[in-house]
Amino acid sequence: MWDDRLPGWDGVSYLTIKSVSIALVYWREVYSGRYRGGGPNHWHTLKPRWSDWKKVALRWNQGSPQQFWSRFSDAEGNHMDYTTTLRAIQDDRRKDDEEQVKRAREEYGSRFDKVFTYRKGNTWHVLTKDVDIAKKYRSLKGGNTSDSD
Repeated sequence: MWDDRLPGWDGVSYLTIKSVSIALVYWREVYSGRYRGGGPNHWHTLKPRWSDWKKVALRWNQGSPQQFWSRFSDAEGNHMDYTTTLRAIQDDRRKDDEEQVKRAREEYGSRFDKVFTYRKGNTWHVLTKDVDIAKKYRSLKGGNTSDSD
């Protein structure tokens, strides 16, 4: 459902245009008004839900369906509902970010404040949020940062 270029694409999507299923990865373009019928208010309204679906879809595509459901099922093997699955994915990501931050601080030591920075106007600031530090660390290590919106 996320990307029609992935092997798991099954041609099914909630958004269809002239009977053609539109993968989630393209929804921003459709709902931002880059094409006739969309507009900025559409995207502003839809983006939070789209971001949640993106998290689930990216996690789904990290492995097999069996791997996904082994993580997101209860002790009896019942699949978690969407909201519970989303919360678990967010918790997993938060924990992973915390581990990445710890590695970054250990690896970069005294250079951390020079490497993990961002520019605001003419001033450089040190990153403080785990999510931002982890994203920068993954980028430096050549890892996947495609989960940003």
